[in-house]
Amino acid sequence: MLDLLVRGGTLVLTGTGLVRADVGIADGRIAALGEDLGGAAEILDARGKVVLPGVVDPHVHLGNTLPFEEEVGSETRAAVIGGVTTVCVFLRRTDSYLKHLPEFQRAVEESSWVDAAFHLQIFTEEQLDELPRCAQEYGIRSFKFYMSGIPGIVQSVSDAFLLEGFRRVAALGPDAVACVHAENASLVEHARADLARKKPEGTLADWEGAHPAEAEALAIQTAAYLATEAGAHLYIVHLSSAEGLRTVQRYRGNGLRLTVETTSPYLGLSSDDPNGFLLKMVPPIRSAANTQALWEGVLDGSIDLIGTDNTSRTRATKQPDAGLHGARPGYAGLGTHLPALLCFGHHARGARQMRSARSSSGTPRA
Repeated sequence: MLDLLVRGGTLVLTGTGLVRADVGIADGRIAALGEDLGGAAEILDARGKVVLPGVVDPHVHLGNTLPFEEEVGSETRAAVIGGVTTVCVFLRRTDSYLKHLPEFQRAVEESSWVDAAFHLQIFTEEQLDELPRCAQEYGIRSFKFYMSGIPGIVQSVSDAFLLEGFRRVAALGPDAVACVHAENASLVEHARADLARKKPEGTLADWEGAHPAEAEALAIQTAAYLATEAGAHLYIVHLSSAEGLRTVQRYRGNGLRLTVETTSPYLGLSSDDPNGFLLKMVPPIRSAANTQALWEGVLDGSIDLIGTDNTSRTRATKQPDAGLHGARPGYAGLGTHLPALLCFGHHARGARQMRSARSSSGTPRA
């Protein structure tokens, strides 16, 4: 006896295509696909509708404004309403993760509306030393390094620390992943200071100058070289620029295990948006030409996955009225993630639902 029968919809099956079939669910899992399934406690008529797999958001931040356990409840509720059924959360601590992971797990078990996995952001030698225990005891296989920090939020790591981190991640096995926030810290620091001198006031479009695309492209080159030397699987998070895309395309097929992610804000928004500093992010929302280039990367397979880089803030903590240099970075995209992909990809650009489904519910390539 099935608990739920989703009847007569057009299923989007990655690797197969569009298939008209019923979906049978039992004990919270898909138990059967087929025609004319029966015997269900509840039936949902999906005739004339498209049935997508639950979306996996590989890039989510929680607990930056409100306590972690509170945002787990509110933001994952927004996620599931919008079709996201799994989130991969970047955890941030500057001391031992082993002290805090039980609290994070408990918060997810008690408050989350969706499934969740963790990435750990790595800043210290102590955290590097803990990687094997985090992997063995908590099953964590993904670790993030900030090549360029965010003032007042996170610090940068050196290239030497990055190389050692890549080696430690590679030693965990072929399924372990080294994520990088790929921006060159020196170029970003210079650009920020230069923008502050030249434009103490400005627009969202000016913010792009604080994080030049050259900084992203150069950081990707550095990370790719170091990951190759270390034998690590490299994951580029939130790719934002055409220059960055061209760089990752050069490394495809060169022996580097590489996964590339962009985000739905970069695919749906541009720097001339009238919402202004409400859209301030790091890396920044860029010009429409970059948006189009990223869509081309999604459609040709250069970009593997689409996340949100969700960072929820209230308007009071976002402070958009504080202007170009005072507004806080971060954009909440969980609730609008799938609708944005369907709007700007399927409807605006003719991308098939299959491509949106693959990029938003797939797994990193080896």
